[in-house]
Amino acid sequence: MVLGKNLKFLNFLSEIYEIFTKILKNTNQRELESGFIQVKGVLRNYMIYLKYKFTRKNLKYLKEIKRRSKKDKKLFKYYENLTIEPDLSKNYIYIPLHYQPEATTSPLAGIFAYQQLLVQMLSYLLPDNYYLYVKEHPGSTALFRDKKFYEEISLSNVQLISRSFNTYKLIENSIAVATCTGRAGWEALFRGKPVLLFGTIYYQYANGVFRIRNLEDCRNALNKILNKNVKPTLKDMKIFLKALELTSIEGYNWLFFESSLSEDQNIENLSKAIIDRIRLILQKNKN
Repeated sequence: MVLGKNLKFLNFLSEIYEIFTKILKNTNQRELESGFIQVKGVLRNYMIYLKYKFTRKNLKYLKEIKRRSKKDKKLFKYYENLTIEPDLSKNYIYIPLHYQPEATTSPLAGIFAYQQLLVQMLSYLLPDNYYLYVKEHPGSTALFRDKKFYEEISLSNVQLISRSFNTYKLIENSIAVATCTGRAGWEALFRGKPVLLFGTIYYQYANGVFRIRNLEDCRNALNKILNKNVKPTLKDMKIFLKALELTSIEGYNWLFFESSLSEDQNIENLSKAIIDRIRLILQKNKN
């Protein structure tokens, strides 16, 4: 009887999970998406628990889920106690931290996959009366975070912001956005905010993006942003979008990506693009 009730409740949770999935696919509101990502994680763990609750061989796995959940709660309670209500009238650069582990930082950010390095570099170079507002990714877990990480970025001109604070407000009121490869950088460009980019991503060639590989790159970028007021315009971004359209390949490289393109056509498009690129390189080498 108890098992039957649990199975019914499992079906109920599964339906909720599907509803949230549909909402995520159809919304453009990043904060809403972030909240649902957290809810999905909770529901997913609970469904796994119910599904394997009566299977002894999975007891070790269930204990690990429970242990990680407690660790996450403890760590992010510690983080939230370090946060402040941001003063949006101050001069600040916004740093939204990446979820990890993920390709957006490793390998795409190289050494800056250790995100404390970019925070420390900017902190060192910022002039007086300028701040860094650092916001943890709402989906982060204790798997790639610990108290030491937050201690290493708790510097005199760094202010930690609650994970629930509106990221758009932080972008709109910032002087610039610093990120490894994040979507916040792309969003910042359309709001006329320059981006300090610490990795490799498709929008790296847009006007207003400063690629940072070392201390000198960072120093030069800050000089242009703070002293010369260099920033992207909407016209710049329209031109960049057109350039993307003209040079992009119609295809996808993620198995679960939903597309109207057939699998065979996708393979053909990607193969042709790779072959054409190799031919171009060989031709240049001949000349």
